[in-house]
Amino acid sequence: MSNKYDPLRKHLLAVQENILECTLSFPDIERLIGQTLPFSALNHRAWWSNQARLDNRPQAKAWVDAGFMVDTVHQGVGGWVRFKRTKICAGPTMEARSEIVTENTCPFCSLPRERFILSNALGVVIRDGFPVSAGHTLIIPRRHVSSYFGLLEDEREALLALLEEAKRGLEKEFRPQGYNIGINDGPAAGQTVPHLHIHLIPRYQGDQADPRGGVRWVIPEKADYWSHR
Repeated sequence: MSNKYDPLRKHLLAVQENILECTLSFPDIERLIGQTLPFSALNHRAWWSNQARLDNRPQAKAWVDAGFMVDTVHQGVGGWVRFKRTKICAGPTMEARSEIVTENTCPFCSLPRERFILSNALGVVIRDGFPVSAGHTLIIPRRHVSSYFGLLEDEREALLALLEEAKRGLEKEFRPQGYNIGINDGPAAGQTVPHLHIHLIPRYQGDQADPRGGVRWVIPEKADYWSHR
């Protein structure tokens, strides 16, 4: 359920992943959440300390979800809060193929910048390391999130914008005749890297003798529905 601190969480999520700290004045925070901070936040250091313990309060969850913890609070006139990043990728981990993959071991959380083809504040685009066709491309959120259904609304919008931009680039460079667009969401669906990634696979005339069915071939015995009609 959304709360008034969602804009603060989204702001922190949008901070570039190489920034390890972020300082916001009290007025900045109030503008982001659209509400005046309570008297206790402005005048009592304990209020901020309680939030930093992630005690299920939405104020704390807003910045912990974004990979930040409250580091320093300067109260009084000209007050500000310094958020310090405790991890580059925030969010849950998942079990895949009997191995726990964390943000520290996730290959998509440690991509070298030279692999980036496109990027925005919330996502990146790379070529697949094991392409099934020329130009096979991946669109990946910066945040470590395993499922498409775990994305925040602004993350979904950012990834779809990158998908469109990546398609335009493929048109110019490879001139494919079609595309498969897909997500393996969960181990049962074939996901091997538990960090969401959208496949954009260019298709070319003649790359398969009979391309009918496309993504239906994930269940081969049920893919062909047309032969017996």
